[in-house]
Amino acid sequence: MRRVLTGFRICGFLLLAIYAAHPAARTAPLPSTGLMGTVKSSDGKPLEGVVVSAKAPGSTITTSVYTNQSGEYYFPPLPDGQYRISAQAEGFQLTRVEKAVASGKKIEQDFALPAFKDAWKQLSDAEWFASLPDDTAEDRKMKRILLYNCGTCHNSGFVLEKRFDRAGWEIILSRMVKISGSYDPPDGPDCCGGVNAPNGDEVPGGGKFDKPMLDEEGKPIGAERRVLEFYRKDIIDYLTRVRGPEPFPLKPNAFPRPTGESADIVVTEYDVPTKDGRTFGKLDPKTGHVTQYRLSEDNSTTVRNDNPDYPGNEFRDGSDWSRGLRVNYQENGQHDLAVGKDGYIYFPPGIGIGVDPQGNVWYGDKMAVRFDIETEKLTPYLLPKGWPIFNNGKDVDSKGIFWGAQPNGAYRLDPKTGKFTEFKSKTPNGRPYGLTIDSEDNAWFAQIAVDRVGYVNGRTGEVGEVVLPPIDDEDINAKDREVAHGWSMNEPLYAKGPRRLRGDRTGDTVWVSEYFGGRLAKIDIHTKKLTEYKLPGWYRYAYPYEPVIDKKHMVWFSMGNYDGVGKFNPVTEKFTFYPVPTRGINGRHIDVDDTGDLPVIWLPYDAGGKVARVQFRTNPDH
Repeated sequence: MRRVLTGFRICGFLLLAIYAAHPAARTAPLPSTGLMGTVKSSDGKPLEGVVVSAKAPGSTITTSVYTNQSGEYYFPPLPDGQYRISAQAEGFQLTRVEKAVASGKKIEQDFALPAFKDAWKQLSDAEWFASLPDDTAEDRKMKRILLYNCGTCHNSGFVLEKRFDRAGWEIILSRMVKISGSYDPPDGPDCCGGVNAPNGDEVPGGGKFDKPMLDEEGKPIGAERRVLEFYRKDIIDYLTRVRGPEPFPLKPNAFPRPTGESADIVVTEYDVPTKDGRTFGKLDPKTGHVTQYRLSEDNSTTVRNDNPDYPGNEFRDGSDWSRGLRVNYQENGQHDLAVGKDGYIYFPPGIGIGVDPQGNVWYGDKMAVRFDIETEKLTPYLLPKGWPIFNNGKDVDSKGIFWGAQPNGAYRLDPKTGKFTEFKSKTPNGRPYGLTIDSEDNAWFAQIAVDRVGYVNGRTGEVGEVVLPPIDDEDINAKDREVAHGWSMNEPLYAKGPRRLRGDRTGDTVWVSEYFGGRLAKIDIHTKKLTEYKLPGWYRYAYPYEPVIDKKHMVWFSMGNYDGVGKFNPVTEKFTFYPVPTRGINGRHIDVDDTGDLPVIWLPYDAGGKVARVQFRTNPDH
């Protein structure tokens, strides 16, 4: 059986190589009917890579396409009705019109976009980093310090688009260090388990700090806050210089607009309704309707809601780039999702979700919960009394066994018996974050606080780990290397921060997003060999968050600082990036619908109150 499976894998990679050598056609002829037109600048030049969006009044669905090199665009068939149609690009004003669409008719709508003088208002998070000065080694280092300390719990651009004097930045940093301290140790009340008290002095990897540091109340300062305190003065000095009241020659550095295959996509965005920490959702992609479910307070019954509320704040939803960026906690975002085997898209109330072989959906925090797709009932599986609650990652293996990350490593649940088994990580206090299952039913979990990836052999229960070496190809001095790791919000400059990961269910690899290091890592599940790939150029600042692997072994990944989806071809080692129309999405999860000839990517917006479906008009497997 093993030899046959290996043969299939070899064939899959050969097909991938063939696709790489013979790319599909990049463009398609314009259709004879439907909504279409051209986009030009006000001086008549055609504009490529401009996003054109259409949304019917009262609808929760927005459809967007991008112009080709001739400035032309066309939509897939849309339901009949009145639409608000808009076109926008960085450096140009958002332009909107109202238009009726009727099936079987050719509906033409051209745009002439005026220039927009305040282009800095339209910058994405990663573009703000690209716009910061980097002429000197010190400036380049400061950009990384901001990346490692000022963007994990909110959009980076939300901070960088503001300007304050020194006193203002000192107030902000004072607030930040207190918030950062609430995540010490990794099981503080605001994060990851609710087991220990905050502001402990535990060290990631085990033990306690030799020299205690005390806060204003005389309590020990933990690992998370120590990192930010170390760089606090440097950050205040830097932000006062580049984002202070005095003039500074900061030139907006917008990324090039998408071209070729990056622009040959259709993005459908679905508004998501209001929810709380117990609400589970099911989206019908055909209608955009979301049905919500929740367990009763005593966990005995499932409560269904067919008419959830939608916040619908278009002034803050990222659709108008000129309004700037938001902190993600201002919006009703969706952190995770899963593509169901029944065609629906499922939203967990928190972080982490998995689908079992029967198509049932699993999630959990204080307990494991299964949603039966046939009966539409939620079934809770309570953790043994006194056990720490789940961390973020969850998955289900090929036998229907549920796995979840937890503060000490991983839990395994057999649904037939209700029995939980704990597997403790080799390195303690590693802050297990994401969790995945590989093609041989082994569990893997990312230990973001110690730059390790732990694993549990699904057959024997043996526990091991793969060590990610510290960064050594960027400017880092000896003092920087003396700073201890934080937990997940703040890290020293040598850290890589493995955050979330996915197994290739038909291959021999696990892929890891190195969140702080700006890299993807590949681990061979048999030899444990580690291979790393740096994101190119300014994407170093994109915060790669989670990968997912399609049936042809392409690696797709979400990013916290880039409004779009990344693709990595393991054969050609080429990165490609595909935009989405909303600004400031803070993408933290991703999934792929592999049922068709071409993959369909699903991306939740943690800071945008939407989820997106990305469809490709030409074959992206090259």
